[in-house]
Amino acid sequence: MQYQWVRYIIRISFYGCLFGFFSIFPVIAETSEDQDKVEILAIGTSIISSGNVAEARKIAISNAMVKGIEEYLIHRLGSDGMVNNFTRLVNEVIPGASEDIQNFHILTEEQVGGLYKILVRLRINDRMIDDHLKEMGLITIQGPEIKILFLVSENDQQKNSISYWWSDPESNTSLTSTELALIRVFEERGFDPINRLLQLPDGEFTAEMRQLQLSDDLILALGDLYSAGAVIYGRCKIVEGEGVSMVLKAFDIERRVAVYEGGQIERVDADSPQGYQRISFLEKAIGKVAAQIGPAIIQSSMINEARMNTLGIELRGLRNFDQFRRFKTFLLEGIEGVKTVTQTKIAGNSMSILVEYSGKEDLFVEKIRNHKGFPFPMDVLIDGQGEMIVDIK
Repeated sequence: MQYQWVRYIIRISFYGCLFGFFSIFPVIAETSEDQDKVEILAIGTSIISSGNVAEARKIAISNAMVKGIEEYLIHRLGSDGMVNNFTRLVNEVIPGASEDIQNFHILTEEQVGGLYKILVRLRINDRMIDDHLKEMGLITIQGPEIKILFLVSENDQQKNSISYWWSDPESNTSLTSTELALIRVFEERGFDPINRLLQLPDGEFTAEMRQLQLSDDLILALGDLYSAGAVIYGRCKIVEGEGVSMVLKAFDIERRVAVYEGGQIERVDADSPQGYQRISFLEKAIGKVAAQIGPAIIQSSMINEARMNTLGIELRGLRNFDQFRRFKTFLLEGIEGVKTVTQTKIAGNSMSILVEYSGKEDLFVEKIRNHKGFPFPMDVLIDGQGEMIVDIK
């Protein structure tokens, strides 16, 4: 009797384990198979025209797919990404994005008056749409804010004057309406506009830099004075009661090239109050230009990020070769952008290495200095020649 009871317990335990295994396995399999897919719920709506419910249902499904893609892009790109790339998204990405919908499942549907509504679960291939966005040069990751200096003159027809702050930077004249609008619009798009009243130049203004018309070299030099990542140069003409026109040119300071050149005209509504006209239409005109300038600056910045650079590092206080191996692994696996780590010289308990990486040097150095996962206690310093010294404790 006792033997049979033991056999019963073993049998129950066996089937319990077997049941547990097969109940867990499908979850694991599904997770592995669908790890690159995202599910989104969307409600599609269509008007029932001439009593044609079948056609309305078809349109509602299509409407749900578009809404689902829009919802996905909002979460994927974030506020800055949507604003900066809106024109290309609505014209190039969203119309053809249905190809990135792996499949869909209709959950429920309802006729509400003259409308047909349908609730759909969409499964979107995250990796595929991400590849499409990268191929188009759209921004899909958050990066450091790009500092922008504005060198834009304001021609106010009502005052019959042309204002440009760099003619007398020492006087700290108040920001013009154009500058205020530029700062606001580009700040909303995730950039870091330089307020010339709050930041002093890192150097002296030459006579040539104080002219209204500036050459490309002088524009770049002014960008250097304010440690800008980009400069927007141009002119804005305001005709009260008529409109705003502007011509702008954007430069990448690190690459020393112009990345955009164009203009915009915005006509005012004669019935609007005068104070409202100026601010509203300035921001409206600048917003349309910024929709093109923003992506151009960001794409150029991405080229800077992809460029390969080298940094010399001296390891001091090495006790054994294993510490070098651990530091090398730390760089290759813990610091984004590192491609190779090469040993160049050994002297006593010090070793010199050369690190090849992609990106800007100052940002790369900060990644190392601010990292929380050092392989051992150490101090990180930069010497007068720009080389990094790692002092192992």
